[in-house]
Amino acid sequence: MLSHHKIIFEQNISLCLVTYNEAATLYTFFAALKRQSQIAFLKKCLIVDNGSSDDTMSVLLQIKTSFPVPIEIISNPINSIGLARRLSVEHSATDFVLFSDPDCHPHTTWIEELCQYWSQLAPLNPNLAGVGGSNRLPNSGLFQQATNTMLSSFWGHGQSPQGWFPKNPQTVDHLPTTNALFLRDTIVKVGNFSPTFSQVCEDVDLGIRLKNANHELYLIPTFPISNASATNYKNWAQRMKKFGAGQVLLSKIHSKPLRLTSLLSSIFCSGIVLSLLLSLLHWPFALIPITYAIGISLLALWISVKNRQILLWPYLIKSFMITHFFYGWGVCSALIPKNSNVFKSSFSGKSPDLKI
Repeated sequence: MLSHHKIIFEQNISLCLVTYNEAATLYTFFAALKRQSQIAFLKKCLIVDNGSSDDTMSVLLQIKTSFPVPIEIISNPINSIGLARRLSVEHSATDFVLFSDPDCHPHTTWIEELCQYWSQLAPLNPNLAGVGGSNRLPNSGLFQQATNTMLSSFWGHGQSPQGWFPKNPQTVDHLPTTNALFLRDTIVKVGNFSPTFSQVCEDVDLGIRLKNANHELYLIPTFPISNASATNYKNWAQRMKKFGAGQVLLSKIHSKPLRLTSLLSSIFCSGIVLSLLLSLLHWPFALIPITYAIGISLLALWISVKNRQILLWPYLIKSFMITHFFYGWGVCSALIPKNSNVFKSSFSGKSPDLKI
């Protein structure tokens, strides 16, 4: 394993990306990557394509011809995020692996900041396995601005590394693979990314296994990476539902109880639905969702006034409600036996090994 007392980053990081119909975002991502202050730290870019049906492959081949860092493309016929991350680690040959997504837009000092925090934390934490930051939607519209504002609140992020922006480095149970730097050997020794997680939570599963092996992961106060993972409330609702369902799969695989936030979300979602149905028979039950709506409206108003963004108030209410309800809906739906494996991959056997 790499000695923390002599950390060498130059030409010692493999950037790992997963693509699936990403033709529209690849040029923007690699343009931002090319402007990195420490692009010299990258030895190569590993791209695993999960069977894209658009122009992703032709765009990648075009970028490959002129990009200053070698690009290796691996074709993965199985559309599984867990398997694709696993393949990228297997094909890396550096001490460090850096993860992001093609729909992200890293700021100029992204790589430099991750490495700086690693250099600060590693001497004090011999079991350090990874450092990373949160992510935000691009501020391109009222939906995105409101959702980002919501994520900056405890009632929005719930201290999840996906949205939490701490003032100081904080130990966490996982790092989002949109914005994380890992020591490669630690990932390999705990069994690498699991192909079981085909759509979401592959990073949470890895984090659990790293923590069980006494490794430490730190969420750092670096500038959140811009991640265009949702363009409207429908996209966001679908995303929250997937994350909620993923938590149930994690609970079953690791034989652990649901996280408190997931449990509360499921109780909230089922409680709202049940109270609305019961209100048809006995009107006082309607006071439950009404009380929640009033509480969220007041919270959204306070946040809007505090941030001097009063025009975001109605959108902020919507962001909170959709996040809370659909995350809980995802948990509840996955607890039903026939839906419990909805995001579980059927992959078994040797990983594909198709280089381009």
